[in-house]
Amino acid sequence: ELKTPIASIRANAQVLQNKIKPNRYLEHILSETKRMENLVQDLLGLSKLDEKQGDINFSDVNLSEICEELTLNYESLAYEEGKLIESDIVEDIRVLGQDSQLKQLITILLDNAIKYSLDQSTIRISLTQEKKKAVLQVSNPSPSYSQEVMDSLFERFYQVEGSHHSFSSFGLGLAIAKAIVTKHKGEITAIQDHGNMIFTVHLPIIFLNLLIELMLRSNTITLQVCSSTPVVINSEVVA
Repeated sequence: ELKTPIASIRANAQVLQNKIKPNRYLEHILSETKRMENLVQDLLGLSKLDEKQGDINFSDVNLSEICEELTLNYESLAYEEGKLIESDIVEDIRVLGQDSQLKQLITILLDNAIKYSLDQSTIRISLTQEKKKAVLQVSNPSPSYSQEVMDSLFERFYQVEGSHHSFSSFGLGLAIAKAIVTKHKGEITAIQDHGNMIFTVHLPIIFLNLLIELMLRSNTITLQVCSSTPVVINSEVVA
């Protein structure tokens, strides 16, 4: 219901753009249409994440490689804003998940950090392993927020009332990030510490995810598990 009229507006505006001289009002229409298309896409994606379905498309994902790839991509974007990105990523941390969703999660956190960090600041991203969890952390110097704002960061379209900053809404990004983390059986938190906004994501590493999945699928599989050894099923190493 929303995609079709928006696509129609964009198509007609593009036709006009090719027939008339440059016009700032037309450019504004195209810009806002693009923003609406992105918003509708986000709403559709969030709706799909809300669906209670299993891990049908989940596979072995190297979270370290995704972090390194996206950090490299965002370094130039941060530089254009007069900001830097520092990374500390442990190699070969793997989770059971959907590659595209995990990329979207990290994209949201990095984009949020660049957008809302203080001028000429340094954004930090780290990925480590603590026990059986992958721990992703993105932090940036930021304005101080009230506890009410902090408690509502992951709400959809949360409005910051009386804000003196250049934004009034957190939109859908953080709500989508939380939905992705929940879909991957993880947790996401946000805290303020010494002038920094810190987002921390805990995700089960593939070892535990695979173990849970196999135990749910069959009661006949016997696993010998040791924290220092891989899981072996039918003489094949699986994690």
